Amino acid sequence: VIPTTSPTSWELIGEPTGMQLVTAHKGIQQMVTRVRGKPGHSSRPDVGASAIQFAARFISGIDAVLPKERNEAFNPPVTTFNIGVIGGGEAVNIIPELCELHWEFRHLPDQDPAQIHASLDRKSREVKTRMRGISVQTRVDAAVPAMLAGENRQVVKELERFLQPPEPRVTTAPFVTEGGIYQQAGIPAVICGPGLLEQAHQPDENVSLRAMDDYRAFLSRLMADTYP
Repeated sequence: VIPTTSPTSWELIGEPTGMQLVTAHKGIQQMVTRVRGKPGHSSRPDVGASAIQFAARFISGIDAVLPKERNEAFNPPVTTFNIGVIGGGEAVNIIPELCELHWEFRHLPDQDPAQIHASLDRKSREVKTRMRGISVQTRVDAAVPAMLAGENRQVVKELERFLQPPEPRVTTAPFVTEGGIYQQAGIPAVICGPGLLEQAHQPDENVSLRAMDDYRAFLSRLMADTYP
């Protein structure tokens, strides 16, 4: 947290932005959905209930129930989802009793995640009406609030003078940080760091030495001004 001459301090978050100044980001909800069906021999699908089949139908309907609002300041400009891990079944000739999904959705800052959960629950119940013998439980494992631009725009004015020309672009991010949590506590935040999101979670994930040197110089100028 960086103290200033103003009544409110602010937070600098060093996530990879290519040294651009990020004032807003999406929120995230990470869930585990556990589906239980009724096992049986695959030659008699009429007497069983496939947990995997339910999961497939539910997944295929998620996109249709997510909010359609767009915010062109973000890329992508809509709420998104990802099924990161899926598992279930015992053998090719057994109707699967269990299926488990580890998944997430990332929502725009002005959207209420509770309303999105409600839409997803309605979709789950709709699929269940067409498949007897299915039970579904979903728990939220992690939830990070979105970060709104708001007062963060004022922090940008503090930071711009410490970055080398040309002046950095003020933008948004599709990933999440603790910035939304600080904002809820009344502390403005800006994300600015070396490296690029496109390099993250890749086999050759890296940040160049030049980028790290530039960021160190930026922090040195900032701290020299803050603590003369």
